[in-house]
Formats: sequence, structure tokens, C-alpha cells
Amino acid sequence: MRKKVKLLAIVVESGAVGTGTLFAVGYGLAAVIESNGGVTYGENGLLIGLAAVMSSGIAAYYWFTTRWRGDTAGLDDIAVTAISEWDSLDKRKEKIGFAAAEKEVDDGLMDRELWSKALVEADGDETKRKAAYIKMRAAMTRDDD
Repeated sequence: MRKKVKLLAIVVESGAVGTGTLFAVGYGLAAVIESNGGVTYGENGLLIGLAAVMSSGIAAYYWFTTRWRGDTAGLDDIAVTAISEWDSLDKRKEKIGFAAAEKEVDDGLMDRELWSKALVEADGDETKRKAAYIKMRAAMTRDDD
């Protein structure tokens, strides 16, 4: 029974991986062809579909065989790399948010409501007001993404 449940779970995962790959490849190829002035129907549509189906089949097969063997090392490496890249991207966004907020203050283009809130947060101190504004504005920018 346990093997059947494992098999079912892996088949469902593999189907999801295959489906995701199918749409990603199909949409990606169609976007590239259209951006270069081509059409995405007729022979091109057939080629797009064929490439998407083949790549989704390969992805699903790879996922299935890797998971069935219990060898997740490659998958874990992919996950660790992805998490690391996201963390790095978040840090870059945060730096950009602080820099953009400081530029708003320097250029006098502050968000009026937030600028007023910063004054209250800083207890009327203009130096602290600027720091409070930058901190709050950077947080807003980060949360928007």
C-alpha cells in the first residue's frame, strides 16, 4: 500500500512538473516568435506544441525517475540555489528601496501622508524624521513586490 501511495504522489508531482513545463515552454516560444514578427499558428504552432510536449515529457520523466529512486540530491541543490537567488534578489531590492526613498527626500518628492507620519514617529525631530521616512518608504517598496 505504501508503494502505491508513493507512486501516486510521484505521478501527480510529475504531472504538475510536466504541465508547468508545457505551458512555460509553449508560452516562451510563442512570445519569442511573435516578438520577432513570426506567427504562432500553422507550422510554427505545430513546432511550438511539439517542443512544449517533448520538453514537458522529459521534465516529467526526469522528475519521476529521480523521485522514485529517492535521489533528491539534484532537486535539493536546485531548491537551495533558487532560495539563495531569491534571498540575494530581496537584499538588492531592499538596497534599491532605501536609495530611492533617500532620493525622494533629497528631491523633495516625498509621499505627503508618509512624510507627516514620519514627523510623528520622530517626535518632531527633523533629522529623525528623514530617517523614519526612508525606513517606512523602503518597507513600502519592498512590500509592494
